[in-house]
Amino acid sequence: MQRKLPSKVLSQREKILWLKSKTQQEGECWVWLDGLHSQGYGRISTWLHKSQAAHRAMYELAIGPIGKFHVLHECDNKKCINPSHLWLGTQIENIKDMQKKKRNLRHKLTDEDVMQIRRFKLSGITQSELSSAFGVSRQSIWKIISGASRVQI
Repeated sequence: MQRKLPSKVLSQREKILWLKSKTQQEGECWVWLDGLHSQGYGRISTWLHKSQAAHRAMYELAIGPIGKFHVLHECDNKKCINPSHLWLGTQIENIKDMQKKKRNLRHKLTDEDVMQIRRFKLSGITQSELSSAFGVSRQSIWKIISGASRVQI
């Protein structure tokens, strides 16, 4: 089932979050397609030339206040802003979650990122859009799509 635009009237911020993410199916990650933070998380501009992590902005809009907590990704995809994939946790819970998922910090892209890149490419998204969304070069995207790298995934 395709993700549908909500029927309620959207604020400007909600429209930006909705339009600058891409997914194929309702339960999948909503991948942020705009600016990225140096650590790979989506960034959204707020008023007075400030910015906020896109997944945090989506959590606040869809679920509620964050307070002093971290917004963690159930899917372990830094560019995902799907509220059903986000949850609140402490810094210690965030560290334990990373350890549990055995996040490989040597690779910029997770195995899930690689699988999503291949699925999105099949749906017609360009290599330029994918490289921007995932914060890697077009050559890296080409290697993943062509099977020249990350073949085991």
